[in-house]
Amino acid sequence: MLVDDRVGQILLPDEKVIDELRGELRLPTSTIEQCNGRLVATNQRLIFLCEVREKPRQDTFPYKSIERIVIRNNFKNEPRVLFEADDEIQMLQNIIDEQNVEPFIKNVQKYL
Repeated sequence: MLVDDRVGQILLPDEKVIDELRGELRLPTSTIEQCNGRLVATNQRLIFLCEVREKPRQDTFPYKSIERIVIRNNFKNEPRVLFEADDEIQMLQNIIDEQNVEPFIKNVQKYL
């Protein structure tokens, strides 16, 4: 998998990218914190990279803090990725390339 500069800068020395999804991360605390970007799966953690230039942001979720990751469809039957990290539910919605959701989940579950 190709690693762009932004991802390459934050990877740990023994960390490698295994998959990624594009969508909107909805943080549990506030709808103001929704951000379009990429959820990158590595062999050690999930990294969400916000693609808003005014407020570049990254959120990291080490696999040891993730209890589970699942697919749940919304009322329009569109897939959403939900994962529980540090007792909070994180949700990736409005996913681009929906056919990649199931393989992404399977790749991440190998590391949980």
